[in-house]
Amino acid sequence: MWGEKDEVQPALDSVVKNGMEIQISRVSEEEIKEKLALPYPQIQKPDPSLVKGRTKVVQAGQTGFKVRTYRLVKKDGQVISKELIKEELLQEPKAEIIAYGTKIISYGRGVASFYLPSSQMLAASNVVPKGQWVRVVNLANGRSVDVLVVGGGLRSDRIIDLTTAAFQALGAPLSQGLILDVRLEKIDSR
Repeated sequence: MWGEKDEVQPALDSVVKNGMEIQISRVSEEEIKEKLALPYPQIQKPDPSLVKGRTKVVQAGQTGFKVRTYRLVKKDGQVISKELIKEELLQEPKAEIIAYGTKIISYGRGVASFYLPSSQMLAASNVVPKGQWVRVVNLANGRSVDVLVVGGGLRSDRIIDLTTAAFQALGAPLSQGLILDVRLEKIDSR
């Protein structure tokens, strides 16, 4: 059967000669639909009621969907063109909203020293419970380091004793021996 879009070589109005080869290319059109997922955005919002370092999903995200309709033109079964003719939104994506904590729980301020030569970020303290991660902030320069408290402090007049690596991360040379004004902030375990 002859299709109205089929192509013939030589042209239909050509004079036919003996031994002439005639080629017919079958040309067809069809529409196809393609469903696409639309990723949902993630929005982060500060929450002063959550402890710093904690997060909470306030609203779950939901993937959106759209449908694209294409017109395909095929020649002898092979696609020779693909044209987008319609795009329809089925469902808008719904943003995921995540609250992150900004509340700082302070263990106080005081003097920090170093007590153990180590590259690990560890500390000893009589103020912070063993097993708790704490952020030590050097109030003289604003630098901070997160350390794991592994035991009790060496002296009661110091709020925290740090490994050499943690001490130096606060911007203090070991020869200084003490950092006179640090603040300890509770953070979630890592």
